[in-house]
Amino acid sequence: MEHFNYYNYHTEVEEFFVSKRGAPMLLSPLDWSLVESWRTMGIPLHVVLRSINKCFEGYNIDSNRGKRVNTISYCHQEVLASFKDYVESQVGGSASNDTPANNNKKEVNSNFSKQQIIGYITECCEELEQARLSATQQGYETLGETLNRAIDRLIELTQRLENTSFIDTEKLEMDLTVLEEIIYQNLRQNIPIQELKEIEKEAVNQLRLHKKNMEEKVYKQTLESFIAKRLREKFFIPRLSLFYMIC
Repeated sequence: MEHFNYYNYHTEVEEFFVSKRGAPMLLSPLDWSLVESWRTMGIPLHVVLRSINKCFEGYNIDSNRGKRVNTISYCHQEVLASFKDYVESQVGGSASNDTPANNNKKEVNSNFSKQQIIGYITECCEELEQARLSATQQGYETLGETLNRAIDRLIELTQRLENTSFIDTEKLEMDLTVLEEIIYQNLRQNIPIQELKEIEKEAVNQLRLHKKNMEEKVYKQTLESFIAKRLREKFFIPRLSLFYMIC
């Protein structure tokens, strides 16, 4: 499983889960939020895929009255357990080769050229500009100003990349993540309180059946990821992280 592209994290998880399920389906917003929480925790893609495979190896559709697994949360506990074993197995190993952060940086350097990264950031600029126009038309002036500043920052980054022969992907990823967080916080502050409460209520309801099987930290991360996804969808905000280059 080591060869799976880390930057295609969400898509690879979805396709593998559906293939093991044996029937077509799309992941729900809750499922995507859970996958996002795994990525945020730094769980390597191969650990997630191996865990999904193990779950389905132990699942007997006949003994379950023909019912198929309809949510990826079925695999959550196995993913956490496998990740714990993975982390313990890395103790004493080479940090330069085994840590997720270093693996991420290596993948960017080897898989994406400078022009591909510049092209990706340029596309993000174009999508943010459309989101800015939409926000301004809807009366969200502060959000529009925030998006405009984010666009200016991305333009600065592309200009800097054009004039360098080496891309520090770790620093670039940090810059993009900070911009995402600034935009997200502005979204939360500008959306009407009642509408935000409705999204939060939807997130809580979606997670209600799974909360008891989640650690508190994972639950909060998944809840926040769900809310963030809903807000980005409402305002057509693209993801900026390099993890989404080919997702």
